[in-house]
Amino acid sequence: MNLYVKFICLAAFCAVLASCAKKPPVESQPESLELDFRPLVLRWHTESPEAENSPAKDSCVIQITAALMHHPLILKSEAVELEYMVLYDKNGEKLVFEGFVADKMLTGRPESHWTTTCGGGQNVVVNFHNGQ
Repeated sequence: MNLYVKFICLAAFCAVLASCAKKPPVESQPESLELDFRPLVLRWHTESPEAENSPAKDSCVIQITAALMHHPLILKSEAVELEYMVLYDKNGEKLVFEGFVADKMLTGRPESHWTTTCGGGQNVVVNFHNGQ
């Protein structure tokens, strides 16, 4: 009886092993992958203590970062790395953000300068200024 149990266990193990080995091969990735987002470096600088201590600041930083990483101009940029200096201040109940590309060689490109406002429950919309 002991030999019979060992045989059943061995057969079950072989069946599991064989079923795992029969999985179809994973299809290779296409060569031209389109990015869903682009990594960025954002250096945040406030112009006032009121803006730094705003309860909306952290949420705005997250929303703006996400909007930039997925923006078509950023995704299509030919720059190897994109780094922005971002100035922000409080304007009434909203925070106003302005980003400038850190690499001066990229100045004048469509993705080199942008602005946005955040707060008051509105969605963040990043406006690029076509290199101006």
